[in-house]
Amino acid sequence: MEQRILFAVLLSLISQAGSLELKAEALNSRKGASAKILEKNRLAQGGTPAGKATGSPQAKTPEKAAGATSTAAAKPQETEDPNFVAALNKGIELYNKNKCDEALVELQKALEISKNNTAVRNWLGATYQKLNKFPEAAAIYEEVVQLDPDYAEAHNNLAFSYQQMQDYEKAEPEYKKAVDLKPGFLEAHFNLACVLQLEKKNDEAIKEFETVLQMDPSRTDCFLRIGDMAKQNKDYEKALQYYDKAKDALKGKKDPDSEAAILCAIALIDKEKGDKAKCKDGLERVLDLNPGSYEALLNMGIIQFEDKDFTGSLDYLGKALQRNPYDAAVHFWLGRYYYSLDSMKNSIKQFNDCLKCDALEHKFPECQEWLNKAKAKQATF
Repeated sequence: MEQRILFAVLLSLISQAGSLELKAEALNSRKGASAKILEKNRLAQGGTPAGKATGSPQAKTPEKAAGATSTAAAKPQETEDPNFVAALNKGIELYNKNKCDEALVELQKALEISKNNTAVRNWLGATYQKLNKFPEAAAIYEEVVQLDPDYAEAHNNLAFSYQQMQDYEKAEPEYKKAVDLKPGFLEAHFNLACVLQLEKKNDEAIKEFETVLQMDPSRTDCFLRIGDMAKQNKDYEKALQYYDKAKDALKGKKDPDSEAAILCAIALIDKEKGDKAKCKDGLERVLDLNPGSYEALLNMGIIQFEDKDFTGSLDYLGKALQRNPYDAAVHFWLGRYYYSLDSMKNSIKQFNDCLKCDALEHKFPECQEWLNKAKAKQATF
């Protein structure tokens, strides 16, 4: 009975998620593949995102609004038309209230008055990013860097848009341009490191993360990412050294999300080394600190499935799906779960969703084989 109830709850969650209109993300990502462990989405776990844009200051005055980034000095603008100022400030106010569709209308009004104003365009790009409309944001930022090639923040924001579209080949040179123009631009260095990591250019990525740590030694996300790369190379000793450095950077701080991220990373090393019981203990500690940790939920679901605890597996995987419906791993394992219960219709749906999510990264090549098996088995019913 309990399993049937959980089954119904998960079907409800899947129904709420609807057909996937996939958004490209990183994510971070931080967090990969098959029966192993997902490590590609630190953001979903409650940790650090794969990159950060700098196009959304909280400024509301005309003078500050002209800067249009949270980290740069205000760029001088010539427009003092009161209608322009009113539309721009109204757009910023609506943006800060998360009324982004309305903000776009006001910002477009401002742009019509001052067509070459890079500040307005930067706010427009930030608004599109907030709406997860990254191609539209990229188009805006492309205009900004054409108008002002030395605008470091705009290059960073353009790169971030490309990164969210998983176009890392375009993102990398834009991040490099941002740090060339502004060598102390910490977030651009971090974002560049994340893209290099996604491109599997680990030596270059580590160098950039170390640059960030020179500027800010408290960045636990950098220690975690360097540790993740060591773990991917099966250098568990080095990985644990960096996870310990991350813990040291947290001393004296109340940051349960980062603490949970570190514990999760260590627990997944235990899983890779074959100590499943120790891994489960570690993941349970993670969920005590951060009940919404995507990686912990996902991997607990995988472990329970491998242990044939299907009720527990469905519970964890269902929560992971609710947390992040755009990651291929959760769909793959739900597909495996439904296949084991001879629920081929649901299994086929999950494998199809996995393939959609995995269209660019191809981390689950075995998914197509499982999909074919599910279709063949359905045909026999």
